[in-house]
Amino acid sequence: MSDDIVIPNGLTNYPTVPDGSALIINSITIESGATLIAEGTSTVTGNITYNRNLVTENWYLVSAPEVGETYDDDYVSANSIASGPLGRRAIAPYKTENDSWLHFQAGGVSTLFTSGKGYSVKRSNGAEPGNISFTGTLKVDDTTIALTTTGNGYNLIGNPYPSYINSASLLTTNTGLLDTQTIWVWNQNTSNYDTKITTNDFKIAPGQGFFVQSNGTSGDLSIPKSKQSHNTTDTFQKSNSNPEIRLNFTDGENNRTAKIYYIDGTTTGFDNGHDGKLFGGVPHPFAIYSYLIADELNYVDGIKYAIQSLPNSDYENMIIPIGINTDANKDITFNAEALNLPSGMKVYLADIENNTYTRLDEVDSN
Repeated sequence: MSDDIVIPNGLTNYPTVPDGSALIINSITIESGATLIAEGTSTVTGNITYNRNLVTENWYLVSAPEVGETYDDDYVSANSIASGPLGRRAIAPYKTENDSWLHFQAGGVSTLFTSGKGYSVKRSNGAEPGNISFTGTLKVDDTTIALTTTGNGYNLIGNPYPSYINSASLLTTNTGLLDTQTIWVWNQNTSNYDTKITTNDFKIAPGQGFFVQSNGTSGDLSIPKSKQSHNTTDTFQKSNSNPEIRLNFTDGENNRTAKIYYIDGTTTGFDNGHDGKLFGGVPHPFAIYSYLIADELNYVDGIKYAIQSLPNSDYENMIIPIGINTDANKDITFNAEALNLPSGMKVYLADIENNTYTRLDEVDSN
């Protein structure tokens, strides 16, 4: 067939190529947030183009949701990729061994986007909000990515399919290779990394890059094609009905949040898939986090958690140690959102040094 097909965003039902089928087309254009799935042994012959819309001039983590696209000077120009000093262009894979970025250089050789790998990109300042596009063939098999184990072990991975991937399934499938069942996603609105754990059941969108952390075991991270799904909207996360506290922290310009979940079966110690560390691949001069309750002898040097999960009972007897990073003599504001907690439950911030207690779920605290 010589058909040119467009799959728009906002459909109630997105197309699936049934197991055992062979689809032959001239081209398929998939708009940002739309999806296409090839089930089982089905095949798709012809080029696909996936358009991922980047609505701000900030950095994004992306991946190629097809096979065969390359980046070079022409790609940089066509997609309005920003330019930096010394001929660097704002498109780069991550270097795990020293937590840095390998930027494409102007005039450099054409480089293939690796399927299942993530990249940082930034559109030019002043460019109209728009798409970056990936053109190639549809990936119809499982994906494996060799994890780098050196340095701090952070690997920038990406969704290789033009569909959504369930992060909970990905994390549990690969738990033997990972330090914790956690992914980190760059939030361009807050210029910070959001922590997502297995409990969040986070939906990794087409074209989305994300970090995982190796536990030092050599091996290939697996992204099975069977874990693909459609979503009717370009959303990333299911709602959470568990009791939780969101402790918000702001200096008027920057906003950070630490989350406390209350879930049956968890403990006051580390629970893999329920507790999520603060991303360690970058410094955090402004941050809020908790320490594990069970780690009371090691608060100062202990692991900092963006998400901590605790037993869904005995709330009033659990005192959660909270840490912050900020400049001295800066005005900061705390407040807490208490969601789905038992009726009448109150949330207090205790300042042990000054022996003061401030109720956070009722008023802001400076």
